[in-house]
Amino acid sequence: MILNLLLSTMLLAQATPSSAIRDAVKEKVAAEVAVIKNSVSKRAYVGTIVTKSETSFDLVNLKKETRNIVVTAEATIKKGASELTFKDLKSGDFVIAMGDADAKNSMTAKRILVIDKGAEDKRKIMIFTVTKTGTTSLGVETLKKETWSVRLSTDTQYTIKTKLANLAVGDKIAVVGTQASIPSTFNALRIHELSK
Repeated sequence: MILNLLLSTMLLAQATPSSAIRDAVKEKVAAEVAVIKNSVSKRAYVGTIVTKSETSFDLVNLKKETRNIVVTAEATIKKGASELTFKDLKSGDFVIAMGDADAKNSMTAKRILVIDKGAEDKRKIMIFTVTKTGTTSLGVETLKKETWSVRLSTDTQYTIKTKLANLAVGDKIAVVGTQASIPSTFNALRIHELSK
């Protein structure tokens, strides 16, 4: 019995330091994994390729920020249904790059899609006060008291509460549309009468 107690005490004494070491190692590994996870995150960058090297390219996004994209042999590169290679990419291509980015916004791409940029949306919204009504245009004034003309077309839409026949001089309207080539002229796509 004394021999069993002595052996148990010796085994317990030996197990405690190694389990403490094992726990300390587990904690250290968990901390290092957390640092790695926090420093690398899944991202997608959209922009135009501006420079290209043998294994990477820089793109400028819509906010004019530069992002470095590293492309490995495992990365998938597509344009529509077509498979591409890194050599097929060129300056001026508009792309979506998806992969793992570090804290400095440098990405290792896993997937790259070459897409059409599309036309820039030139619509904007302007607030006017109606100064003259008509069937093809409205005389209006901006908040800065500038005189403008709002062109109406058969495609111009009106919100449920707003109808062309209901607009009167003095009404405040919000107009979604585009600037015409003629100065101080706005092409109306949609008109909404603002609360009086």
